Amino acid sequence: MNTLFSFNRLRSLVLMALVMTVFAVGCKQSAPEINPGSSPVEGNWHMTAMKVNPAINLGEPFGTISDMLPLLVELSGSTCLTDLTVKFKGDGTISADNPTSCRDLDPEEATGLDTSGRWALNGDQITLTDSDGAKTIYKATFSGNTMNWSYQEQMEDGSGKTSTYTITIAFKKA
Repeated sequence: MNTLFSFNRLRSLVLMALVMTVFAVGCKQSAPEINPGSSPVEGNWHMTAMKVNPAINLGEPFGTISDMLPLLVELSGSTCLTDLTVKFKGDGTISADNPTSCRDLDPEEATGLDTSGRWALNGDQITLTDSDGAKTIYKATFSGNTMNWSYQEQMEDGSGKTSTYTITIAFKKA
């Protein structure tokens, strides 16, 4: 294995860890517990995109991207993130299946979703509460069989410049 390949692979793994942290962190803050009841969130969902606005320049070899999901799939060498079905149950709990494409990845680590946690929708805000009590709030929008969660995050681009980006995680009903 040559040194360039090792460096690029290491950089890829670090980038994937950073992106998964961004997905998991969202906007941590306190929020009141809301009973899910009958909600557009309920059901089985597949992640379809992780949009970045404005597009972020990650430098070589990645370039400028506006959707991190294809990059994460490529870097992981697995379709786990797009194959995984996340289940938001009517009782406010979260679970996920474990497709064969995820056999080498922990779905909770890959998605940042605590499947021992809970969810609640209040207006246009979805609150995810981890099993340890930490809350993450996203702005949720719905259209037909799609659900989008968005939040703002400060990230450093490939040149070292820090900017505020809007991250939108898109789901499609399974």
